[in-house]
Amino acid sequence: MGKRINYEFLYGINPVYSVLTKNSGIRKIYEIILNKNKKSSSRIKEIILKAK
Repeated sequence: MGKRINYEFLYGINPVYSVLTKNSGIRKIYEIILNKNKKSSSRIKEIILKAK
């Protein structure tokens, strides 16, 4: 039987940051959608660097 894959949507900066720092390697982020106004935020820049 094949491996079952579950997807979940994360909304907000803190849940995404938590996945990238505390759960790295366990959970993966496949897509990040950003508001154009938030791209210059230092926290968002840090998230993008960690996601790469």
